[in-house]
Amino acid sequence: MNQNILPSEIFTPICAISPQVINVATDTSTAFFDIQHFQSFLAVFSIGVGNASLLRFKVLQGKFNPFASKDIPGKVSAYYAGGLSYAGKHVLINFNAKDLDADGGFRMVALNVSTGSTLNGIFSGMLFGYNARHRPNLQLSSIESIIV
Repeated sequence: MNQNILPSEIFTPICAISPQVINVATDTSTAFFDIQHFQSFLAVFSIGVGNASLLRFKVLQGKFNPFASKDIPGKVSAYYAGGLSYAGKHVLINFNAKDLDADGGFRMVALNVSTGSTLNGIFSGMLFGYNARHRPNLQLSSIESIIV
């Protein structure tokens, strides 16, 4: 193993849903990100204090020309219902580039959180890419700095 490789070169943050307080039913997504530079991915969603009627986390796959998006089969969480029992919990969704419908032109991903009628709480999400090909120089607006 090359000792000069930094963990941030193997485990790279791609996009995020910043911590949000939501008080109405909503569907929140990140922008779509082209996955061509990575082999596998981990989506991490966090549930804060709240009393959601329903809360669901998933990873969407998307394409351009024409634009379309859809769920990645098997990469959708269960619906989480009710309050404090989920506070401080996380939902992890693992997937690989091969899980996308490449034959249908889908090669981008986005995080998505759907809430029911009320949330009164906080949630966030972050997508990480693993095993970057050719060490891409990612210009991620959500990353302030990487300290080595």
